[in-house]
Amino acid sequence: MPNDAKLGLVVGVGLVIAIGVVFYKKDASPAPGTPATGAAVQSAGANPGRGQYRPTRGRVASRYTPEAEREHVVVEGDTLTGLAERYYGDGDRDESIRQANAETLAQSDALTPGMVLRIPEP
Repeated sequence: MPNDAKLGLVVGVGLVIAIGVVFYKKDASPAPGTPATGAAVQSAGANPGRGQYRPTRGRVASRYTPEAEREHVVVEGDTLTGLAERYYGDGDRDESIRQANAETLAQSDALTPGMVLRIPEP
């Protein structure tokens, strides 16, 4: 093998190794107890000695306390029975929606589009 080919092979392999080391170091997380640099900087309140990544508990999309209520804006075709079916899975529970909105529905049970109803938690 000619010397030029040997030199090219050595330079090429060295370049591949150097690039691999650079990218590997960028992706590696710092060892516990060593300061992080660049994008892996921990916040001031982080626990020292812990890695950058740690498992967390999943979050619930929405949380309702028992006393919390949802609101529903009435659209054309809504009925109390339909709303009870939608929110509670039981159309016979429309009385709880009627009681929660007694002042709004005092004159009649007719729902008009745009009316805001409180939907109590089951």
